[in-house]
Amino acid sequence: MKDSIVLQGRTYECTKLIQQKYGIDDQTLRKWAQNNIVASPVRLGNKCFYDCETIESKILATCQD
Repeated sequence: MKDSIVLQGRTYECTKLIQQKYGIDDQTLRKWAQNNIVASPVRLGNKCFYDCETIESKILATCQD
């Protein structure tokens, strides 16, 4: 199975790629999704895919504060 997918023009990457790319742990990703800070992941098979754009904007907003 692929590590990234495109749905409705938005790129979603699996948890593993997000962790490697941004240095965010799994617990933080789940916490953000539970608190509606980022969109809930899309689940395909045994993988969860997160919207890259919302994660990037959250990281940028955190850095600017």
